[in-house]
Amino acid sequence: MVSSGKAKVCSTAKNGKNLILSYYLSSGIIGDIEFLTDEPKATTTIIALSPFSCLLVPLKENATYLKENTPFIKALGKGLT
Repeated sequence: MVSSGKAKVCSTAKNGKNLILSYYLSSGIIGDIEFLTDEPKATTTIIALSPFSCLLVPLKENATYLKENTPFIKALGKGLT
C-alpha cells in the first residue's frame, strides 16, 4: 500500500517506448493484478516521481487471509476499475 509520495507505473511496449498505466498519488495498492492472478513476478516498472513510501505485506504468510478478506478484495477491485 502506498502511504506517501507520487509514482507512475509503466510498461515497455514492443517498440521500446514506456506506456504509462497509472499514477499513485499518496494512495493505492501496488501489485494488485499480480496478487489476484497469482503471478510471482511483476511485468511493469514503478518510477518514483517524489520521495515515496509504501507498506510491504509479506504474501507468503498472509495470502490466504487476504484472499478471504472481502473488504480487501473489494478495495483491490475498486483500484483496478
